[in-house]
Amino acid sequence: MATTHQPSAPKASRTTASQTRVRRSVPMAERWRRLPDLSAREAWAIVPLLLLTVAIGVAPRWLLDSIQRATAAIGS
Repeated sequence: MATTHQPSAPKASRTTASQTRVRRSVPMAERWRRLPDLSAREAWAIVPLLLLTVAIGVAPRWLLDSIQRATAAIGS
């Protein structure tokens, strides 16, 4: 015997802000789909920041040394 799915009555519960964002994110995806991909101008702005972020993450010593020298000069 096949059973059919009956929609349940809406529950009287409090909806949190994160649940509302999740629900709204699906229709918004269609809205953003018309936007073009990353332009060359945006890439020129983002790539140096990305490389700097990776460099600081991989070898932070050069940045920490310059910060240390600057703070030592201020303190003395």
